[in-house]
Amino acid sequence: MPRGRPAKYSNDDDRIAAIRGQKREWSHRNASILARRRRGRGDKHNTSPPPSVPSIETPAGGVNPSISRILAAIVEGNPDSPVEAILEHFNNGIDSSPDARKPARAIQHWQCVMLGLHARSWGQFVFNSLNIEDGIHLASLYRDFDLAQHAIETAENLVHSVATRAFDLDPSGRTGQHAEARIVSRQIGQASFILHELVCSRKSGLAYFRDLYSSLSYDFQSGCTK
Repeated sequence: MPRGRPAKYSNDDDRIAAIRGQKREWSHRNASILARRRRGRGDKHNTSPPPSVPSIETPAGGVNPSISRILAAIVEGNPDSPVEAILEHFNNGIDSSPDARKPARAIQHWQCVMLGLHARSWGQFVFNSLNIEDGIHLASLYRDFDLAQHAIETAENLVHSVATRAFDLDPSGRTGQHAEARIVSRQIGQASFILHELVCSRKSGLAYFRDLYSSLSYDFQSGCTK
């Protein structure tokens, strides 16, 4: 008897509930980590310098070493607004995405779109962008990243449709297309997770945001996202 179709969420309500649950988990986890670190400071005097927090500036004459060359090439397309370059990159990917009825082409397309845009490189880019003082520029970044978040979620939905179609065409998994589509879907989901975690943390204050980075508390630093 053929296996049932794998579903990410049974309906939109489940998807929304899952996202809200992730947000609560991020807040609770980060709050407890920060509290432990502050208690530790009170228990003993530490004379060693704190871990460094990277500058958002790109070294003169070279690519920011904290992000991949592919990601750097994308944002260099709009040096005045790197986040807008990311948004445009995803929107172009969405607009030119092959139909889900052609999973092989669609998978290859989204693999190319996601090159350099997941895990540590993506997380470092988002952190570097938000690692600034409060002000008009930060408010503008929040708006741009919110648009990027919506675009990433749209991409995730498209790739989920591709994965579903690939499974329909080959339930046995002989071609491997369903597995490949699920990998890309996870990468996009991780990019969404990383972005939301960092934005939520930054909205709790710059010191809090940097403290979590210095303690290697973000998921993109811990190796939880590959």
